[in-house]
Amino acid sequence: MPALSKYFRPVIKILAKVFIVLLVIYSELAILQILNVGGHGMMADTKYRHTERLAAYREYHEHPSPETKAAFQTEMRLMHAHEDWKGEVFLASLLIANGIGFYFYFRRVPK
Repeated sequence: MPALSKYFRPVIKILAKVFIVLLVIYSELAILQILNVGGHGMMADTKYRHTERLAAYREYHEHPSPETKAAFQTEMRLMHAHEDWKGEVFLASLLIANGIGFYFYFRRVPK
């Protein structure tokens, strides 16, 4: 029996490491879902071009016309593009950090 344990021990260590990595990834995804990273909040919550967007919104509702509607939709497109960009940068940095962390975790040499 001791002969089999020396063959299964490395496999069990690798499976334990894979399980820990999957647990970390799952917990990160759960946190991202709770924090709603990459999702868009309310129009007034986004600070990017806040005064311009609210002015276009107010103008569109006080004096509806195709020009004011187009100006408001342009401001909303700019806001969504900005929010998408922030979410993409955050997720890319998270993936890079995970890759570096997992690389060193799996390449760690036991003492």
